[in-house]
Amino acid sequence: MSLKIVTLSIVSHNQGELVQNLLNTLDDYLIHSDLVVRIVVTENTDSTWRPYSAKHSLTYIENLRPKGFGDNHNTVFENNKCDYFLVVNPDILLIQPFNLDNLIDIMKTNDIAIASPLIINTDLVLEDFRRSDITLINLIKRHLFSKPDKKFDWFAGMFLVLDAKAFKTLKGFDTKFYMYVEDCDLCMRARKKSLKLKDIDFISVVHNSRRDSRKKISSTLTHARSIIRYWFSI
Repeated sequence: MSLKIVTLSIVSHNQGELVQNLLNTLDDYLIHSDLVVRIVVTENTDSTWRPYSAKHSLTYIENLRPKGFGDNHNTVFENNKCDYFLVVNPDILLIQPFNLDNLIDIMKTNDIAIASPLIINTDLVLEDFRRSDITLINLIKRHLFSKPDKKFDWFAGMFLVLDAKAFKTLKGFDTKFYMYVEDCDLCMRARKKSLKLKDIDFISVVHNSRRDSRKKISSTLTHARSIIRYWFSI
């Protein structure tokens, strides 16, 4: 029986140090024996850095022009045949053994299309990676009450594990969004097709959040435009 292939996609915006820290923790903690893991790092801006992995096959791509979150990951998926596709943000760190074999087995056994490990912050507190559908009321609730949801509609795209057949059925991320809301849109489209989403509660990863959309006016405006576009596409 041939080994299952996993492609792990990371998109950098001149975030070489963050990406290298992530790659180091993947070398240290990512466990797999029945899988072939290939890592693809896409640099979305001009940069002179080069990523390095001691244990995994690594491909480095430099964009000629910047592309959005979904567009970058779709390109990696389209050019790398795989059975499972992992979308991982540069500001993620593994801090404990991450058994990818077990996670994939759970997805196969339970017919799960989209999974996420638990996402915790640098203080080891659970983040709000499980979220309710983006409605005006839910946005207000989220900003007023920061308690993470247990009942959820979608996963924030910090660390998504995607069944490749399901991702292909969904035609990947919708590139009409740029940098924000692609994750919500993908998960909600999956739900409409009765595809399963599951949080994997025995694995945790750390998210060193930058919250750019709350710090930069340009990011805030881009985020707002994506939300409005999402509302009009429902």
